[in-house]
Amino acid sequence: MRFRRCMWLAVVNGTYAVQRLFDIVISIIALIPAAPLMAVIALLIRRDGGPAFFKQRRVGFHGRDFELLKFRSTCADAHITPIGRFIRKASIDELPQFFNVLRGDMSIVGPRPFLPQEATLYSSAGSRRLLARPGITCLWEVDERKGRLWETGDLSSSDMRYLESHSFGREFMILLKTVPAIMLGKGT
Repeated sequence: MRFRRCMWLAVVNGTYAVQRLFDIVISIIALIPAAPLMAVIALLIRRDGGPAFFKQRRVGFHGRDFELLKFRSTCADAHITPIGRFIRKASIDELPQFFNVLRGDMSIVGPRPFLPQEATLYSSAGSRRLLARPGITCLWEVDERKGRLWETGDLSSSDMRYLESHSFGREFMILLKTVPAIMLGKGT
């Protein structure tokens, strides 16, 4: 029994190590070509006045708080700016989250992170989402965002399906589906 548990822990830890390496490599690959675009977007946002980045407290892996980074898309009065409308539609506002991935706060693929006030609303089954590092993209973003779950706001069941069938192959497929979803304006 003890040997099986040790083997299981070795597999789990090995999987997390591969996942973390994958996250770091993909983040670097994404950030290098995106850096010039991000610099231009940051300058355009700053020209509107205010900071280029928006930081929001979220609850992530094992219930730890972190600051989610996004490009700022609203004014102080919560109205969307013209550049904000564009960066949201093109999902460019999400690019700074690759820095969250490099810091270890997030993963490329995983359940979307909770807002602190949402974390207390979920049942024990829903709070299992905290057992995985939150992701920039997820199953809901690419498969169901424009469907039934978008209308009800219940992405928890999609996240649970992701957690129950978690595999590197599945994550890679979600990542591959994310690119066309962004290009067609259907996700993320």
